[in-house]
Amino acid sequence: MTELAEAVYFGLRRLGVQVYYRQPPDRAARLIVLGAHLLNEHSLSVLPRDAIIYNSEQADRDSPWLRGPYLGALKQRCVWDYSAENVCRLRAHGARSVAFVPVGYVPELARIPRLSEEIDVLFYGCINPRRRQILEALRARGLKVVALFGSYGELRDRAIASAKVVLNMHYYEAKIFEIVRAAYLLTNGKAVVAEVGEDTKIESDVREAVCGVPYDRLVEACVELVSDRAQRTALEERAWRVFARRKEENILAAALGLGVPELINAREGQACNARSGDS
Repeated sequence: MTELAEAVYFGLRRLGVQVYYRQPPDRAARLIVLGAHLLNEHSLSVLPRDAIIYNSEQADRDSPWLRGPYLGALKQRCVWDYSAENVCRLRAHGARSVAFVPVGYVPELARIPRLSEEIDVLFYGCINPRRRQILEALRARGLKVVALFGSYGELRDRAIASAKVVLNMHYYEAKIFEIVRAAYLLTNGKAVVAEVGEDTKIESDVREAVCGVPYDRLVEACVELVSDRAQRTALEERAWRVFARRKEENILAAALGLGVPELINAREGQACNARSGDS
């Protein structure tokens, strides 16, 4: 979530927009709220009517977020969503002002160093039975596997820097590709093995940037990449090259109706406050 907030922050700065992040604004500013699904009912109710809620949760039928106060907030305010599939599902749930705002690239987030790659496969996120099965199978193949949960910032970044391969697997049955998680990895040119089945909702360029395979081929794909440095290096270079084309400032310019990015830098007086609900 922090990296998504930072991408918005740096993207707006690149547009010449006055933007505030982790500090109070000194003028009237429109809120862009990330992690709003973690806010309680009162906090959601007092958000300004012109606030933008940037939804980063999958709109799965089993998601605990798509009912109650959060769904009510999505129905009442402007919503951005990282997934075109989510946009359709949120509209079906009654949220009318929803726009597709994909996650883009900012060079400021290309900050993970290259370390000794002592970890063969890194996974971070919640562990459920289908994820645990793959991790145990990788360990059974003799790979050094590290699984992190609740690790953020420098600790997680050191693990990413030390990993040959980072593994991405679905949690929800919605099977929407987890670009909010993967964007930071692709920005830093990491080799990502991702669960991509026939029904996975994934953008075509992102599909090119990862080693995407169905669930039952995840183990073999990881083993192959860990043992083949040349193939891994080629994937790393392609990941960065492809994702770097998705310029965050262009995405935000379109979302905010600001026009051609080259013209934005001459504008003054624009103000946004990017606020993360989990910060």
